[in-house]
Amino acid sequence: MQKVLTFIYKKKKYVSKPWRFSAAVKVHNEYLKLKEDDKINPLQLCGEAVDYLFEGTEATADILEYAVASKKRMCFEVWEWFIEDFSGKNEESLTEDQAEETEN
Repeated sequence: MQKVLTFIYKKKKYVSKPWRFSAAVKVHNEYLKLKEDDKINPLQLCGEAVDYLFEGTEATADILEYAVASKKRMCFEVWEWFIEDFSGKNEESLTEDQAEETEN
């Protein structure tokens, strides 16, 4: 089952592209920037990935900036997906085909 983010802004529903390896890499790269004593903050770590998942959709950067509460919720969703995928709990989410696709 593909994971997508959704939110409603001004009575219109927006749907992201499916969660994929390339989005997880964006979260991982932000995670690597943390210093040893920094707290983990999904809003800081996942904002870029949320924006990336909506690239090429009807949800422009301006809309995402105004939908603050929705973006916050979606950052926490992305963080959960990231943890599931990299803890081995969800073997289906990031398939080898998707990983190969992002490399090409």
